[in-house]
Amino acid sequence: MQHKNYLLLFLIACLFVSCTKKLTNSSLPINKVNNNKIDLVLNQAKTYLTTSYQYGGSTKSGIDCSGLVYNSFKYINVLLPKNSEKMALLGIEIQKNELKVADLLFFETNGKNISHVAIVEKVERGEVFFIHATTSKGVIISSMNEKYWKNNFVLAKRIIF
Repeated sequence: MQHKNYLLLFLIACLFVSCTKKLTNSSLPINKVNNNKIDLVLNQAKTYLTTSYQYGGSTKSGIDCSGLVYNSFKYINVLLPKNSEKMALLGIEIQKNELKVADLLFFETNGKNISHVAIVEKVERGEVFFIHATTSKGVIISSMNEKYWKNNFVLAKRIIF
């Protein structure tokens, strides 16, 4: 009888190890899909580089900050509001030291509320670069190390997990 109990425990342990291995392997494609989505969002945003600024715009002939973010995420079928203040209500808030590509950055540029949104383009040696639509230069890549952006930063959100 005791021999059968050990055999049963052995079979349960083998089944557990087998299931655990399958779960680990099945989670890999999910991470890969998310990385692909991140790349797609960023690549879509970059197609707007040098596009001129137009308030309320959402085309290559003129775009604003929320239009850029909206179009970039729409490319992967993630529909966001067309307003930076409303976008800031979505996702999970993260700290600056947790930023990854495709996270959203929100700024207070009018002195009273969130009025600007950008997409993290890369994080390199602790410096955060982001793509966004500016009123003066159109769609460009900037750094969080620039005094203006550092002083007006409000929060960061992650939309793609």
